[in-house]
Amino acid sequence: MIKAQEESLLDLLSNSGLLTSFVDRDGVTQDAPPVQLYEFNEDELADTDRCLVIKNTGNGVGNYLLRTPSVSIMAFSRARKGDISYPRDYIERIKDYISTNFRIDCIISANIIGDVAGPYRLQSGRRYFELNLNVITDTGEV
Repeated sequence: MIKAQEESLLDLLSNSGLLTSFVDRDGVTQDAPPVQLYEFNEDELADTDRCLVIKNTGNGVGNYLLRTPSVSIMAFSRARKGDISYPRDYIERIKDYISTNFRIDCIISANIIGDVAGPYRLQSGRRYFELNLNVITDTGEV
């Protein structure tokens, strides 16, 4: 069975060390946020939580051997003002890593679409930045 693109991208980010504590551009040690796959569920988060979401946003084109689905990776801030630099810095780190380290499981390429988009604001006050990818996958079927 083929692993979902979201799970493969989660494994890729886990291998990179981006899902552990890191020092941000201001020199402050930050905890990695919890990760949600497939959809964003704000009800699972406290106002003080940040979040990373990985979700498929389109089926792409191709045949049963090769697919090019669209995937979004979104970094969410806490639900308060003044937390905007963290998600921007975090999603930029993810973009930099994926641009050169994209092979895992059935993923053979990850093409970044445009640049990091955002910030977007939710009604709760949370802000997020989004990275869109076309992920080329090989099913391995012959």
